[in-house]
Amino acid sequence: MVGKRQLANHNEMKNTPEKIYLNLGTDIEPDDDFSELNENGDITWCADRIWDTDIEYIRLDLVETILHEVARRWGSDHGGSTVGILGRQAKEIIEKNG
Repeated sequence: MVGKRQLANHNEMKNTPEKIYLNLGTDIEPDDDFSELNENGDITWCADRIWDTDIEYIRLDLVETILHEVARRWGSDHGGSTVGILGRQAKEIIEKNG
């Protein structure tokens, strides 16, 4: 953005929510295309779940913290390094979802 300073991370802003919900409303079908809903402006977001169809998103830094803690505990319990465990898990996820 021209003329606006980009934030390096969420820590520079106060009161950022840990999670948000993309609010899709109630008039959607399972085979609807998300990108079309988004282009039409039919999607909003909120810090609270509004509809059963809402999609929950969690801040990436929180997910990373959880993953590192799980890897640390798993490594200490099963004799592996945090980096090795995270690397193997990432590789498995990428190969599975490729």
